[in-house]
Amino acid sequence: FSPPVTAPGGLCRVRVEYRTDGAEGELGFRFRPGRKGDWQPPSFDLPPLPATGGAWVVKELEFDTRGGVTGAFEVVHKNAADAAGWAGVRGFAVWEA
Repeated sequence: FSPPVTAPGGLCRVRVEYRTDGAEGELGFRFRPGRKGDWQPPSFDLPPLPATGGAWVVKELEFDTRGGVTGAFEVVHKNAADAAGWAGVRGFAVWEA
């Protein structure tokens, strides 16, 4: 999980530097409103990021917390070709838009 994120306006930007081992699948992030141990449903996913085939890539996107002022992000790695595939994240930043 990411450190707690607070976005009083509900709209934030997310920048992530990541890589995946394969050229198939995707990397996703799920926003979980609330605090660890006291999550407030529902959780929801950001648009998935494409696989990178081992190259480091930086992507930035805008995200609405849908009223969840405080929460955290978790990584959701989906590799359709290889269940043992991996993903790495070396940069993750969130700020209010």
